Amino acid sequence: MDKVISNSIRNEVLKKFGKEKPGVSQSIYKNTLRITKIEFGKYVRNQKQPRLDELQRIAQWLGVSPKDLVNF
Repeated sequence: MDKVISNSIRNEVLKKFGKEKPGVSQSIYKNTLRITKIEFGKYVRNQKQPRLDELQRIAQWLGVSPKDLVNF
């Protein structure tokens, strides 16, 4: 049976902002995270998993380690 990989991005966003939709500016998505708001929403809802480079940027923005965002 294949292992399913999921992420804890939603949990960390909730810890930092107190809500699932952080209400950050478009420039954060574009310049800091370098992903679209739609992509970020998919990651938060575990509909899609970020690439490693995206995971690293998200972790840095949230102030956590990338390994804190991945569940095996």
